[in-house]
Amino acid sequence: MLRIQTFALIAMIGLPVISGCGSSKTESASNSASTAAKVPATANVPIATGKPLTRAQLIAQGDAICASAKAKVKTLGGNSNAEVINLLPQAAIYYNAEAENLSKLVPPASLSRDWKKIVDDMESVSQYTNGTARYAKEKQEKTAARLYNQGLKVREHALAIAARDGFKDCSKAR
Repeated sequence: MLRIQTFALIAMIGLPVISGCGSSKTESASNSASTAAKVPATANVPIATGKPLTRAQLIAQGDAICASAKAKVKTLGGNSNAEVINLLPQAAIYYNAEAENLSKLVPPASLSRDWKKIVDDMESVSQYTNGTARYAKEKQEKTAARLYNQGLKVREHALAIAARDGFKDCSKAR
């Protein structure tokens, strides 16, 4: 049995672990290869332009958005592996909305590059969450595990950048 932690949920709020049963031998190489095409390596979310916020304003508003998204995901619950798998698409919607809301903030020039990476990573987390759910439901454990691992790396990247820049809620998985 292959155990898959649902990267976005576990990394952010610690929901249960998903277990996939069955043989991953049935997963074809074409399904594995098609995963890369369905889940882009990086998102490219446009960042709003206009009068930039101060660093303190960006951190305060960004952290409020991140805290709200975490609270929404936390309400999803899920007591069994099947329930958690079924909740992943809704979690992905929350992560997508988080990225969209963050992209509406105009960072100061000193943070613009990091801000773009954070927002793009958050959108990628949404895409990886959907992909993990899709392949877990199809009992394609290897592909789901690969997406989980890729998504976890992306999430950790965003958290590290946010922590370095002084964010609190946007830099913590829990």
